[in-house]
Amino acid sequence: MREKPYIEVTGIATQEDAKQVISGFKRAGISMEKSHIPMAGVLSSHEPENTYTSDWRYPRPERLRGIFEDLSKLGIAALHYDSKNPKGFAEKLYPILRPLYEKGLCKGLQINVHSPDKGQVKKIASSFPELEIILPLTRNGLKIATGSEEYEPIRVADYIRPYYDFISYVLVDPSLGKGGELNANVYADIYAVIDEQFPEVCTILAGSFDHNNVHSRIRNLMDYIGSGFGIDAQSGLRSQVRPKGITDSQFNKNKHKYTLFAPERANEYLRNAARAFGV
Repeated sequence: MREKPYIEVTGIATQEDAKQVISGFKRAGISMEKSHIPMAGVLSSHEPENTYTSDWRYPRPERLRGIFEDLSKLGIAALHYDSKNPKGFAEKLYPILRPLYEKGLCKGLQINVHSPDKGQVKKIASSFPELEIILPLTRNGLKIATGSEEYEPIRVADYIRPYYDFISYVLVDPSLGKGGELNANVYADIYAVIDEQFPEVCTILAGSFDHNNVHSRIRNLMDYIGSGFGIDAQSGLRSQVRPKGITDSQFNKNKHKYTLFAPERANEYLRNAARAFGV
């Protein structure tokens, strides 16, 4: 059975962020009873460049429980785990995920690993049977797995097929959180492949959604594929800041890291998304 599509806000790093997002979902009328359900994403990683010491999107590990306790009141909260180790990420993930899962706080896991090892995904699905697993479909992942980063239907199907038995969602995100987007007709072609060949998987679309464009982009996509998809936004819901002591070169190279969650943008995004989907 296919899960309901969701409207997601990703990049929550504090309990205050969590409270703001919960309030935003409630005001927008997005709930577990609607056609599109609420989802909140929290980033985590063991990669040095993605830790809380260098990237404000990643909360300290000891703060995860408090954030997830707040978000669990919403509906589904997902851990977005980043790793560059496709064959060994599960072992590092377990100590973070297990206590959240066993307390009933974390209901979803997005595996931010380009072309993850099937055995690792299977191991996670077996260890956490109630977990909704989200598989990103990125250009880098496609290139690693199929030799091309182009979203051709046969390559999309070949990429998803090994994971089909273990996943609930496919997230179509060309740049994995950095704001890259695809043309509506490309999203439509990908959606058609997933809809036809993987009937128990729900498609989530991402890439440059923000508070200003989300309504028009959803309505445009609905002209192609109806309303059975969900959306996720991260970079478009953040405001740029520049820390003291950062050189121009450092800032320009890592602009996506020097941002803070912007609750007013997130709340407007939720209102406009709900209006577009008619929830």
